[in-house]
Amino acid sequence: MQVLLNLNEFFLFNMTLREQIYQASELNSSNTRLTAVAALKDRMMDRDTALELCDYLRADLHPAERTTVAQVLGFHKAAVRFSYLGAVLHAQAKQETDPIALRALIFALRDFDAVIDLLEHRAEGVAREVVLYAPANTQSLQPFLKASFNGLADRTFEAFCCRLSEFEDIESHVLAFLMTAEFREVGQKFDARVRQVFAEVDQAILFEVLIDVRGELERTYKTIWPGIWQRERQRRLLEQFVQMV
Repeated sequence: MQVLLNLNEFFLFNMTLREQIYQASELNSSNTRLTAVAALKDRMMDRDTALELCDYLRADLHPAERTTVAQVLGFHKAAVRFSYLGAVLHAQAKQETDPIALRALIFALRDFDAVIDLLEHRAEGVAREVVLYAPANTQSLQPFLKASFNGLADRTFEAFCCRLSEFEDIESHVLAFLMTAEFREVGQKFDARVRQVFAEVDQAILFEVLIDVRGELERTYKTIWPGIWQRERQRRLLEQFVQMV
């Protein structure tokens, strides 16, 4: 039995890259799949290998194989090591029709700003993957907030809240958004989500910005809403802050 296993490992580790992709994908139901996965993890990810894998993404492969290819690229952080691959993978992600393969591509694109484009994808699992892997910076904060208060699924919104601690100095950005953005519905769900966001940022800074938020907006955004609208929105946000505390 051990001899047979060693022979299987020998053949898998000496297969072509294309053959290993098939053996490691969900299309292969045999017990050699884990060995094929190990072989792909052990492969040296040089420029030629990365380009060959990208060619497989563009080819007419089964979605399970495209998923495996993206996972391999993500495991080896190929897009980070070879910066030009980021644009290639992003273009592929924009046209990928299979949600599982797309989630794998987002994993391969983790920490790339461009991945935020996929936040509004109709498949909840895809949007949640974007929330998990998009970089925590001010460039992604605005789209995250916009989606959070305009229909983002509950589980995906909770994943976003869990990541808020990774952002730096965002209190004024959060409040500026909440004071100026228009929402589909400013009701109980809006209030509940405001409290969840408030709970994940620095409370002292948040309070300081919140009590002077209209002055800050006038200095930063010039003329926006009429004063009465600003006062009502500020009152509502202060009320949620008090309830959260």
